[in-house]
Amino acid sequence: MAENIFEGAASFDWENYLNCRPNYRQSDFYPLIWDYHTSHGGQWNLARDVGTGPGNVAEVLSTKFAKVEGSDPSAFHIEVAKRKCIELPNVSFAVSRAEDVVATTKADLITVAECLPLMDIERAMGNFSELLKPGGTLAIWFYGGPIYIDAGDEEIQALHRTITSLSYDEIKPRKGNAWSTIGSWFDNVELPEKIWTDVKRIKWNSDKPLGFSDEFQNDAASCVRPDEVVEEKIDRSFWDKEVDFRWAKSFIDAQIPRQKSYITLEVETMYDQMEKLMAGRVHKITWPVVLILATKK
Repeated sequence: MAENIFEGAASFDWENYLNCRPNYRQSDFYPLIWDYHTSHGGQWNLARDVGTGPGNVAEVLSTKFAKVEGSDPSAFHIEVAKRKCIELPNVSFAVSRAEDVVATTKADLITVAECLPLMDIERAMGNFSELLKPGGTLAIWFYGGPIYIDAGDEEIQALHRTITSLSYDEIKPRKGNAWSTIGSWFDNVELPEKIWTDVKRIKWNSDKPLGFSDEFQNDAASCVRPDEVVEEKIDRSFWDKEVDFRWAKSFIDAQIPRQKSYITLEVETMYDQMEKLMAGRVHKITWPVVLILATKK
């Protein structure tokens, strides 16, 4: 199983995390999922959000589905999610790993946002097929680190990725299925033909790495079937955002739970360089994103 670095965390600043992450609620991202679901005859009774974290996806699902169930292996995260959705009577949460979720009612939609690499992917995918009703939709997505897109920001980009790599010291060695999944843009995630149909993989800004640092190697065999639809879009306006140095540092700070500070003298020097290069002004960023959609047979 992939080590879930969030599972054992007794605390985590989800507010800072969400403030630094892309806010795609008002973009055309969710409508892609709704349209796919509708086009395959999907119903709107029950959605299940696995790896729900602070409940931000469950909150969105509550506007479309009669009932939403969120799960996460961390009891701390579930308490955060409950507070976030306290005024949503159609949303409930439970502590459970995605691989172990058991339900008596089959879901119309399962969402897996920014968390699949933390799971035992083969077991989790098998469980998703059990939790979905025939004709139900599976939606998996993941975004990586920011792409600085202003002319002349190449050095800022390099510093951001190097500092990120150094900040991951607590989760070495960085190898195995989880890292390969991100490195391969999720191409190593298998959706067997006997279980799934109409598989669609959409990748935005796939000319850049999906990993948060340069250590996510694409060394995994592709499991993309010939009949799957694959769309690759180079779109620097996708989820674009203007950021400053304070945001960049906060983003790196809030990536993972930590037991110790990652800011060594070497990192301090890099941050000083980065702050000078960003020169007190805003810089535009975008994101590498992958979305997988599939219908349960």
